[in-house]
Amino acid sequence: MAQRLPLHIVLFSTIIFFIISCNKDTYKATQPVYISVPGIQLSTDPTTEGSNHHKINTVWILVNDKQIGTYELPCTVPAILDEGENKVQLFPGIFLNGSSSMRAIYEPYNSLDFTLQYSGNTAIPDTLVPDSADLVTTYSNLKTVTVLEDFDQSGINLETTPQSDTGITKTNDPSKIFVNPETGMSDGEVGEIVLTGNQNLAELVTVESYDISVNRANAFVEVSYRSNVPITVGVIADLQSQIVQAPTVVILPKDEWNKIYINLVSEITAYANAVDFKIFFGVIKSSDIDTARVYLDNLKLVY
Repeated sequence: MAQRLPLHIVLFSTIIFFIISCNKDTYKATQPVYISVPGIQLSTDPTTEGSNHHKINTVWILVNDKQIGTYELPCTVPAILDEGENKVQLFPGIFLNGSSSMRAIYEPYNSLDFTLQYSGNTAIPDTLVPDSADLVTTYSNLKTVTVLEDFDQSGINLETTPQSDTGITKTNDPSKIFVNPETGMSDGEVGEIVLTGNQNLAELVTVESYDISVNRANAFVEVSYRSNVPITVGVIADLQSQIVQAPTVVILPKDEWNKIYINLVSEITAYANAVDFKIFFGVIKSSDIDTARVYLDNLKLVY
């Protein structure tokens, strides 16, 4: 009688035979690829949507409907692509209310949808850079974009409240105007608020009122600004029986021009019965500052 091999030797031999018999490409690791996103630009209709100044600093990346991750721009990130055509989606993101801890997809901007062609079998991982035309977003047609004030038209859609010590004026002083980094050119005149001496408070409210539907999830105010003092931004709700002023956020001072996206949804939903809303801007000069200076431009309401 022939001696039977132990079971563990039989199993081991079977596994080895299976591995040798298989095509080595069956277990070959998929070649990684890098996708480079140098930045995302904004295209606007200057007549109806105002300036194309933006602060898109974050991107959410999906490839073939699978989430790759969230990244600060610019970025170069690894991804696994299929041979041939790959679907890519980029969702532009911002610091919500100016807070770096609150990165959010900015829903008024359209996602960027395009394809990348990939052919593998390279020894060194490829780095694919989308065409520049694929890296330009626009405002969604589902959103209403209202230019509150760009200071380039006759008149100013901001008036002082009774308690305000000063108002806002226009200036085209080269040392004060806003130079749009997207174009390298001035966006025109800017609004200037100056508090000096015994002037301690500037409070400005939009002349026009806005019917912001509470059925919409979010409503945003976009502000380009430069300031040596904090700026408070919020809403004034007309409840018919009373007028309520509700601050939303305090913008910290910036020596250089900056942009902030402010979400008004909490204040708007808190006063769901309001007939309409106005947007207000408040500035207080503290005792340790001789002169408070605030510059504003490209004020938008997006909802």
